[in-house]
Amino acid sequence: MKQSKTNVVYLLYALKGEIYFIEKKLTKAKDNYANAISSSTRAGFKIDGALTNEVFSYFYANPENELHGLAEAEVDMTRALDAYEAFGATNIVAHLRSQQQD
Repeated sequence: MKQSKTNVVYLLYALKGEIYFIEKKLTKAKDNYANAISSSTRAGFKIDGALTNEVFSYFYANPENELHGLAEAEVDMTRALDAYEAFGATNIVAHLRSQQQD
């Protein structure tokens, strides 16, 4: 049986980003989110890159975050939407777009 690729590196970076965010170590969280995006993209895991860009946009959109920035949030959400569309995840795109309009 042929085994499929797994993107463990991406998952570790994403998990570390979440943990650092909870611990209020925001620069480390930001760096780990960025590493999750680049490692998933480099490995060709498009849906994982889209998901991580989406999470990163929420990181920047959070007003309690001292690294808060709506321009950065918009850039990452746009990247997520583009990647979801390229992957064919039209329902996710429609849902996220409807949330942006609210």
